[in-house]
Amino acid sequence: MGCILTGQQWRKEALRSSQKIACIIGSIAVGLLQSSVAQVAIIHLGAIALNLV
Repeated sequence: MGCILTGQQWRKEALRSSQKIACIIGSIAVGLLQSSVAQVAIIHLGAIALNLV
């Protein structure tokens, strides 16, 4: 994949990668929800993910 993308390609790639990120965060969250320390980490991960979008 080249560095230069058209607007449409960029949107498609952004959507695809954000879905991957959401799946990764979701699976991590499901695995870690039992502990309260993990819940704090999930909140931080979610904030980081929102900043990337």
